Amino acid sequence: MKFFRILGRSIRDAFKSVGRNFSLSLASISCIIITLIIVAISIVVGYNVDNFSSELKKDLTIVYTKTGLELIKLYSPAFLFKVPSSFNILICCKL
Repeated sequence: MKFFRILGRSIRDAFKSVGRNFSLSLASISCIIITLIIVAISIVVGYNVDNFSSELKKDLTIVYTKTGLELIKLYSPAFLFKVPSSFNILICCKL
């Protein structure tokens, strides 16, 4: 019985302290809420970037050749991006 009495008194004192220091309680609650919102937005953005990159990876083909002319015939309906280097690097994006 002593435990329940001490527990009740502790809970009552906690609510009194929150009432007395309402501005501090409001500030700490708002900080926690803002932090949780930032974490949630970061998780959603991270998931979207991962999903976007995996979808882009499915559609792209990177081919290394000496001339690159046969690839233009092979991938003619696709978009071709030529990267300047010693080899011809073509990034082929399917339509």
